[in-house]
Amino acid sequence: MSSLLDLRRLRYFVAVAEELHFRRAAERLRMSQPPLSLHIQALEQELNLKLFERTKQRVLLTPAGRGLLERARRILAEVESTRAELQAVARGEGGELRIGFTESAGLEPFFHRALHDFRRSYPGVRLILQDTPSLHQIEALHRRELDLGILRKPPGRPTSEVTVELLRENALVAAMHESNPLAGERRISIAQLRNEPFITYPRDMGISLFQHVFELATAADFFPNIVHETRNSVAMMGMIAAGLGVAIVPDGLRRIALDGVCFIDLKEVAAKSGLYVAYRSTDETGASAILRRLLLDLARSSRLRKPRQLA
Repeated sequence: MSSLLDLRRLRYFVAVAEELHFRRAAERLRMSQPPLSLHIQALEQELNLKLFERTKQRVLLTPAGRGLLERARRILAEVESTRAELQAVARGEGGELRIGFTESAGLEPFFHRALHDFRRSYPGVRLILQDTPSLHQIEALHRRELDLGILRKPPGRPTSEVTVELLRENALVAAMHESNPLAGERRISIAQLRNEPFITYPRDMGISLFQHVFELATAADFFPNIVHETRNSVAMMGMIAAGLGVAIVPDGLRRIALDGVCFIDLKEVAAKSGLYVAYRSTDETGASAILRRLLLDLARSSRLRKPRQLA
């Protein structure tokens, strides 16, 4: 290995160069003088340079030694800084944390609170937030492009590489224009929507909500008449405000209601949609684990359903 990369010898060299005395340098390094002298000789041989002028009375740096001293100090300082930064990352106090989230997750108060509290407690961590469809979050976790995902349950079963845990369950509600005859009801059944035009998220967004709405409708003996699809919840609310159809959505979307849009509770017990946190199964420490625990704790403290891991 090159001497410039031998950090131990660089530290020995800096001690001798600063003390200009081998015995004092050895005492500073808490080692005996003969091994220190051998290390300095080995460094000079590897560099093919004379670093010190040695006499019986004193030790002086050569021009090459003075040049190396300046560089060695910079190298050692950079190494120490890098080590401190990496240790901070390992403790969850530094680095960056890449978080994927769905639109509906972005409307959840406990999600806002978790991000706020995390930033206050760990200001050295740079949060990178990405609005990402649920299925794409799972793929990004596998590719190590995300560290944490907040998502609706994706289709299929989780793999051993990615763990998915339930944060909370949202009730599903019917969103419709205020002129709809059903808008005055406090609660309705899915069956009462059989003749309504539906607005949905597209199937390829990779969330289970499309399939769940379809299952609720077929359980009520009808197939939903889907007239519009959109990936954007605000656009969906705009279509409903225009009277273009009805939608079955998580109740969190009440927070972006537009004028003319009503939300009606559903009677079906199964009309629920889970919000999950996903992470790499090996990420048991660091910023990702800290924020994950904070999300789970806030979900519990909100008197929501206790998180559980998917089977």
